[in-house]
Amino acid sequence: MTKKVRLQVWVDPALVTKFRQFVAEQYGQVGRGLISFEAAQALQSWVSTHKDTQRQLIQKSVNPTPNVFVLKQQVKDYLVSTFDYDPQNLYKLRKEHLITAISALR
Repeated sequence: MTKKVRLQVWVDPALVTKFRQFVAEQYGQVGRGLISFEAAQALQSWVSTHKDTQRQLIQKSVNPTPNVFVLKQQVKDYLVSTFDYDPQNLYKLRKEHLITAISALR
């Protein structure tokens, strides 16, 4: 059997009443150890849910593409599709075309 420790927390009395009612509905009684068991299950569920959520947030924010690079790609795509520029050679283009592309996107 795993050694258990006592955890004391301050909780709203209405929440305690709802929790006891939940346990009573779940098991048909509020017997010895059921409140502790359900509280431990609730804490375990809460921790695992929030741990996964934090991991997903961290994974999503690793090295995001800067907005300036996204805009650059959009301008290049617009120039290629609208003015028939070569996508590999966009170094020589007309200033008016560049202004038109940026204006269309912004």
